[in-house]
Amino acid sequence: MRKELGEYLCRALCAALAGVLAAALAAAAPQAEGADAPASAPPAAATPWREEEPMPTPAPTADSAPIVTRDSPTYSPETLAAELEALHACYPEETRLSVYGTSCLGQPLYAMEIGNPEATTRVLVQAGMHGREWINVQILMAQIEDYLAKDMYDPMLERASFLFVPMSNPDGVRIAQEGAAWIENAAYRALVERLIEESGRSHTLWKANGRGVDLNRNFDAHWEDSRVIEGIEGPAYAHYPGPAPESEPETRALLALTEDYAPTVTLSYHSRGETIYWYFFQEGEALERDARLARRLLDLTGYAGLARGEDLTVTSFGGYKDYCVETLGIPAFTIETGASAWGIPVPIERFPEIYAQCKNLTALAAAP
Repeated sequence: MRKELGEYLCRALCAALAGVLAAALAAAAPQAEGADAPASAPPAAATPWREEEPMPTPAPTADSAPIVTRDSPTYSPETLAAELEALHACYPEETRLSVYGTSCLGQPLYAMEIGNPEATTRVLVQAGMHGREWINVQILMAQIEDYLAKDMYDPMLERASFLFVPMSNPDGVRIAQEGAAWIENAAYRALVERLIEESGRSHTLWKANGRGVDLNRNFDAHWEDSRVIEGIEGPAYAHYPGPAPESEPETRALLALTEDYAPTVTLSYHSRGETIYWYFFQEGEALERDARLARRLLDLTGYAGLARGEDLTVTSFGGYKDYCVETLGIPAFTIETGASAWGIPVPIERFPEIYAQCKNLTALAAAP
C-alpha cells in the first residue's frame, strides 16, 4: 500500500497541496501577545501533544514529483507545515502528525511519527533548534519521505518507531531567513532588531529563538555551567542560555514531548563541522553502550569524532543531547552536518553530499 501511494499521491501533492497550504499558513500565522519583557516575561504554556485531524486525500494522478523541497536555499515554517500535511495526506495510515506546542512568537511546533507505534525501539530525531541551520530541517524531511516511499525501509518501520521534530525553533529559522520585519509584536521585533545590530552580524547567522535565548543551552543539564562558560548575561543572537533552565516554551514543549514519547535513543541535527558529539559524563556500561553506537554512526557518515579514549571531554552544557544522557540515561547524539569550510548557513548546493552521508543515519540508530 505504501509503495502504491508513494507513486501516485505523494508526488502529485507537492504542487497542488503544499503550495496552497504554504500560502495560507503564511497569511494566518499567529503572533504571541503581551511581550513587554521578552527575555524574562513568564513563558507561555506549551500546547499538549495532540493528533491532527487528517486532511482529505486528493485523487491520485499519473504525474509524480517529490513532496519535500530539497533544492531551495530557504525553507520556511510555512513550507514545513505544508509538506508535513502533504506527507500525512499521502500516507494517512503510516504517519501520525501532531502539534506538540507553540513557539514564543505563536508558531506551531510539529512532530511526525512513522513506523510501529507499539515498538520498544523508539528514536526521536530533531533539527532546526538553531535558526541558521535550516538545511537540517530539509535533511529530516527528506528522510521521512524516503523512509515512507522506499520498500527497503519497510522492515525497519515494522520493528521501530521514529518521531521526527524537523523544526524545533521555527521563530529562529524565520529570523535567520527573513530578519525581524515579519514579527508583528513590537517588543519582540525591536529586541531582535537590536540584537542583530549589536552583534554586528547578518541576520542569517541568528541561532536563538524569538527572544534571544539559545535553546540548545536552555535545558536543565549543567545549565549553570553553560551560563558561566558562555558569560552572556542577557538576550543575544546566540549562546545566551536564558534566565533559567527550561525558561522557553520551545524547550518545555520538547521536554514534554520527549517524556510522553519515551525514546530509547535521540539524534539532534546541527551544523557544522562533520562530527558527532555523544559524551556527557557517562560511566561504566552506559559509556560502553554509547561508544559502540557512536562508532557505528561515525563509520556510516565518515565524520570525525571520539568513539572512545581518555581525551573524552565536555565542551558545552545545557543541550538537548546533554539532558537525554544525564536525565533519561539513554544514548543521545548531536550530528554536526556540513564541513566547516562551507560556511554558515550551509549552502543548499551541499544538500546532496550531506544527505548521502546522513540519509541512513536515523535508520542505523534503531538497528539492533
